[in-house]
Order: sequence, then structure tokens, then C-alpha cells
Amino acid sequence: TVGLPKHDALLYRIKGDDIDLDTELEELLTTIRANGAQRIIFYGPPFRPDGSDPLPLINLQELDAVLQETNDVMVISLHPKFSMKDWIPKEALRNIHFSQGDYDRYPILNMFDLLITDYSSLSIDFLLMGKPVILFAYDIEKYKKEMGIYDELWDIMPGPKVYTFNDLLTSLTSDLTEYIEKIPATQQKLFDATDGKSAERITQAILTE
Repeated sequence: TVGLPKHDALLYRIKGDDIDLDTELEELLTTIRANGAQRIIFYGPPFRPDGSDPLPLINLQELDAVLQETNDVMVISLHPKFSMKDWIPKEALRNIHFSQGDYDRYPILNMFDLLITDYSSLSIDFLLMGKPVILFAYDIEKYKKEMGIYDELWDIMPGPKVYTFNDLLTSLTSDLTEYIEKIPATQQKLFDATDGKSAERITQAILTE
């Protein structure tokens, strides 16, 4: 198995990984860490065919209050297809920030401690890095019918699966140790190449064809 080139940038700093880097987000994360946040959380749901987004389901003020209690900070970023839309709420929030996702953020994903998503491949990326994932699948039945999901992969993902906003809040204040302890075994099932040389192997295979 040659591995995925994008995983090289998740596991190691590689030459040129700052090209098109989201430097604004990098500076924000650096500041958040310096200010003593317990966890930096990334919420990144995938694009849906009907163009909908989950933010109307989320009480941002209530979420912000919980994040203040836990001393966590969250960065919310919808799919890049929303980058041309003015989707970022105008309300004042202390522990929630928003990112447009117009630039490359893969080299700095390891600056986050926890991912919240649903069916996005980001969950695989965070699993590779040994980071916990909360799966907020509020529309799972609808998504299964319209897009489909890999049931086998869904079943082995080592993280809490929540289906309502209230359950999401509960998961943010819960101990995730039991899920974190399952990560190494799941990594062994899914990843063969984690040495940062996936791009090199693919290049060699192309050149020797």
C-alpha cells in the first residue's frame, strides 16, 4: 500500500506545505493555544446536495456557554462550497470562531485537539493523527438515502455518535477516554502507510511505468 499523499502533510511538516496555507487560521489557533484553551475543537460538516447547513440546528449562544464552562474553543467551518455565501453569524460569541475554508488547512489540522463532523473524510484524517472525533449525524437517515455512507467504516469509528444538539452538548462535557483508547486498534485496521513517504512512493511508481 502506498498511502495517501495528503496524509504526509498531516503527520509531518513537508517542503512546500505552506503554499496556499490558511495563515489567518494558523495565527488564530496559535493565539487560542497561547491563551490557555483546554481543547481547540474543529467543526467541519460536509456539503449536502440540497445546499443546507447545520447551523440553524445549533443554538450558538448555548454552545458558546458550554465551551466557556469547559474552557474549550471551537472553530466552525462549513464546506468550501459555502465560501461565497455570507453564512457566518453576526452574533457576538466568546469561544466560537468561524473560518471560511478558502485556503489549505491540512498542514495545520494537527493543531486541533478534537473534531466534530458527521460523514466527512475529515474523520479519517483525525483518526490518522490519533485525535478523537464526535460524529454529529443529525440527518443520518436522509443522508443515507441521498448520498449513502460506508456502514462498515461508520461502525468502527471510535467516537461518540450523537443525533441531536442536546446530545452534542453532552458529548462535549463527557469523558472521551474510552473512545480514545480504541483509536490505535482502529488505526491498525485502516492505515498501512504512515511514514510520510506516500507522495514519494506514488511519484516513483509513475516514473517507473
